[in-house]
Amino acid sequence: MKNDKITSKQIKILIVDDDRIGSELLKEALEKNKIFKVVGISGNSKNAIKDVVKLKPEVTIMDIVMPVIDGIETTEKLLKLNPEIKIIGRSAYLNNANICYMHAAGAVSCLDKAGTMDELMTAIKGVIKDGHYYNTTMADALNEKHAKRIIFPVLKGQKELNPLEREYIRWFPFDLMPHQI
Repeated sequence: MKNDKITSKQIKILIVDDDRIGSELLKEALEKNKIFKVVGISGNSKNAIKDVVKLKPEVTIMDIVMPVIDGIETTEKLLKLNPEIKIIGRSAYLNNANICYMHAAGAVSCLDKAGTMDELMTAIKGVIKDGHYYNTTMADALNEKHAKRIIFPVLKGQKELNPLEREYIRWFPFDLMPHQI
């Protein structure tokens, strides 16, 4: 039945990214395939919250590294408003920590912005059909080594990331732990 959903109607997508030109180009590329309909572009968390309520997208493509409120916190907020939305994290600074924090926040996939349009389209279809899409990069990041290092401390009684943890995620572009920065 979920597979019929992919072919029988357009998938409504919201793009959340502070790079307006990149977002417009992404919209144009996605809409070349008639299965995708970009219902909106939000340049920040505040607008994304309004747009999720108003536009009711099925999938949100979320930039992970944004000023003021990052994609991790925005993901948490959007899922509180609409637990059914599928969030795909995307970043030019994708690393294991970003992937693990996005996953812990509720994202169902994470992709590198340098990846192919085919992979992004496959991920969108995958999250609609299966509820998630894990490529090799995401699967590797979620392996036991990284889960022990990154996810488990977040999940052990700590509901949200503290401001210092958010700052580490925002600024380190490599797979480093806070003590290595």
